[in-house]
Amino acid sequence: MKKSGLIILCLILTSILISPAYAKDNRYSYITFESVNIQIEEERATLEINYSVEDTIQIIVLLLGKADLKKKLYEVFPFENSIFESVDMDHAVLVVSSPSLNNGDGSLWFPRIEIGAEIPEIEIKTPRSTRNFNNSSEIPGIGYFAKPIEIAIK
Repeated sequence: MKKSGLIILCLILTSILISPAYAKDNRYSYITFESVNIQIEEERATLEINYSVEDTIQIIVLLLGKADLKKKLYEVFPFENSIFESVDMDHAVLVVSSPSLNNGDGSLWFPRIEIGAEIPEIEIKTPRSTRNFNNSSEIPGIGYFAKPIEIAIK
């Protein structure tokens, strides 16, 4: 019993100590990012984050819980007023409340934010458009309209 506890402790310490060393490219600590799909609406933004977790760390996450994984995801995606709807070993959904500034004329501004890793594919959807970015370590500021275009059929 003491050996298994010592092994788990060593794995935890190793993951903590090596975390900053992996802060490059599409990797942050033991997380390797693949893509982020962002749906921006008037009152909220939903980020679907796709990634992989190192195999050895998955065992620790299963044993000890997802608190460290959530903490690292918050470090990479530092949105205020946000909460995770779900966090799994390969996918997380982060919901951001009131992410945009309202210009008062039906248009909104989603401000630029730097993220803690380079994401290979970022897709941003607003009610009227979709934009794609590759290998970016920021989510660019985007102006958009809150309502989709209404097409009148006569």
